[in-house]
Amino acid sequence: MRSRLLPLLALTAGSLTLHGQTTVGAGPSADQKLAIEKKLTELASRVDALRAKKADAALLADVDIYRKAAAYILRFPEEFAKPEYVAYTMSVLDTGLTRAKELESGAPSWTKRKGHVLRAYVSRVDGSVQPYGLTIPASYDGSRPMRLDIWQHGTDRTLNEVAFIMQQERDRPISSEQDYIQLEPLGRTNVSYRWAGESDLFESLASVQQRYNIDPRRIVLRGFSMGGASSWHLGLHHPGRWAAIEAGAGYTETRRYGKRESLPPYQEAMLHYYDAVVYHMGNDHRYHAGMLEVMRMHPGIVVFHDFALVHMAADGKRRVVRLIEADAAC
Repeated sequence: MRSRLLPLLALTAGSLTLHGQTTVGAGPSADQKLAIEKKLTELASRVDALRAKKADAALLADVDIYRKAAAYILRFPEEFAKPEYVAYTMSVLDTGLTRAKELESGAPSWTKRKGHVLRAYVSRVDGSVQPYGLTIPASYDGSRPMRLDIWQHGTDRTLNEVAFIMQQERDRPISSEQDYIQLEPLGRTNVSYRWAGESDLFESLASVQQRYNIDPRRIVLRGFSMGGASSWHLGLHHPGRWAAIEAGAGYTETRRYGKRESLPPYQEAMLHYYDAVVYHMGNDHRYHAGMLEVMRMHPGIVVFHDFALVHMAADGKRRVVRLIEADAAC
C-alpha cells in the first residue's frame, strides 16, 4: 500500500470552541438515587452471571459499558451536570438490561443493526470498558470493504459516558447517500485525544476493524475544534494510516493559542509532541526545493494548495471521495 496523505483542509478562524461550561447539577433525589441503584444492581448481577458463563468478551463489553457509565456518574455526583442526566442514567441502565437479556438468550440484536449503534471494548491501558459510537449505512452488508471515517468531537465540559451514550443513540437522520461507516471515539472525554485518549482512538479503530469489513486504504481522520487539533496531531504522527484528514478549527501552536510568549521548561519540552508545524506550499514546484532542508530539520504537515478544499463544500467533498477511491485502487 502506498503511503499518501491527502490534506483535506478545513481550518476556520477562531479559537477552540467550548460547547458547554462546567456546572454542578443538583443530582438525583433520594428516591431517584434508589431507583438508579436498584437497576444498577440488577444489571451488574446479569453482567457477572454472563461473565461466569464465559459469554463472548467483546459482546459482554457492549453490555458492561452501560453498567460502568451509570456506576461512574453515581460515584461522582458532580457529573450530573444537567437536570436531564438523571433520566439519561435510567435510560442507559434500561438499554443495558435489554442488551444483557439479549446476550443471555444468544441473540444480540445490536451486532447487525444499521444506523446509530453503540459498541465498546476493553482497553489495554487500564482494563476498563470504553464506548464508541458507530453510524452504519443502509448500504453496508459486509460483502465488500467499506470506507471508514473517524470523527473526533470538540470540547464539551459536561461530557461523560452517560451523556456520550445518549448522544450516540438518539435518533438522527442519516443521508441516503452515505456509503461509509462513521466511528466516533469518546477519547476519554476532553483530553484532546492525547495520552489515553489517543490510545482510545486506535483501540476503537482496531475493534471496528475486527467487527466490520473496513477498507484499510480508505480510513479518513476528521474532527472539529478539539477534534480538529487532534486531526492535525495524529495526521502528522501517523500519516500512513489515513487516506485523508479533515481538521476543522483545530489549533497547532500552543503558545499562540494560549496567548503565552513562554512556557515553563517542562511544558516547552513537551511541545514537540503536542504541536505541529504546518508548511503551506504553493503550486509552483520551482519554489519547493528551498523548503526541503527546513522540513528535514522540522518535520510537519505539508499543505499543497492545489489540493486544498473548502470545509463543508459539497463539490470539495465529492472531489476528496474521488481522490480516496482512486488512491485505494492503486
